[in-house]
Amino acid sequence: MKRFSAAILLLVLVVAGCEEAKSGLKGVQGKVTVDGQPAPEGSQVSFNMVGESYTFTTRTDAAGEYAYLPPPQAPLEPGEYEVAILPPPSQAIEDETGLSVEVKTKGAPKSYGKFSNPRSSGIKTTLGGDVITLDITVET
Repeated sequence: MKRFSAAILLLVLVVAGCEEAKSGLKGVQGKVTVDGQPAPEGSQVSFNMVGESYTFTTRTDAAGEYAYLPPPQAPLEPGEYEVAILPPPSQAIEDETGLSVEVKTKGAPKSYGKFSNPRSSGIKTTLGGDVITLDITVET
């Protein structure tokens, strides 16, 4: 009986290990440059799975770098993605009268043209396995 219990325990551990191995993409990171300069801080990097409704978005830092490294409990789906780059959104600030007003992010355009649409950007990548590095160059 002890051998049978040990065999079942071993089988459960092997199956759990296989599920861990199939847990999906561990993440994506890279740098976005716009016309040779780092993308403005807060620029959005949007990944849209081809043929699916699965998407995720991350933002750039002041150096134009981004990283999306989800926890193991919520892994990304491996597959082919179309990528879009969007300028940072406007910011809500309080003016001198205490009212909240929308202010365009300094130095950010309204759009990066074709790069702001995942279908027309021409940027595609296949994500899966370990952390993927994807550096993106936008020419406006």
